[in-house]
Amino acid sequence: MRTITDWLNITFPFEGTDAALRDLLPRIWIELTPKLGNLTDRNKGLHGFQRSLAFDNGGAMFAYGGQNGKAYLSLPGEACALIRDWGCAYGFCKSLGVTITRWDGAVDDFSGGHSVDEAMALYLSGALGTHGKKPKMRQAGNWMEPDGSGRTLYIGKRENGKMLRVYEKGKQLGEQTNK
Repeated sequence: MRTITDWLNITFPFEGTDAALRDLLPRIWIELTPKLGNLTDRNKGLHGFQRSLAFDNGGAMFAYGGQNGKAYLSLPGEACALIRDWGCAYGFCKSLGVTITRWDGAVDDFSGGHSVDEAMALYLSGALGTHGKKPKMRQAGNWMEPDGSGRTLYIGKRENGKMLRVYEKGKQLGEQTNK
């Protein structure tokens, strides 16, 4: 199995000056990756921040201003794939005093050792709830008479900050076996 960070949003204390931005960018290149490239001012805000900038590569965004001295860094999946050393990235984030506001992880189980049926069994047993309460659950695909097109199980709600999605990616891509 392979586990990856597929999206990361963080906030951290930031002075909000051009000098602070000039100091931060080289640190991002050294500690995360130079492959993100330079920043381009978007001439608009983002998620309540007054100023936002886009990195040249990976869809990464940076924003600051108007949020109690905080900055925001968003690294979608393509940008996360550019990070060369997640241990170093962790140290960098820790040095900034970050708060993680979104983290999406992905596990590719190429051997088929874990299935949507196993995730459903965990849900039904109550193993995925908190404080004795089961999270919301929904399904997509044909669960009653599987037709080979794949099934997806959603547990929790994104807007509540916790969501698990388990799906049969191989079937989505056209593989008809159970692996």
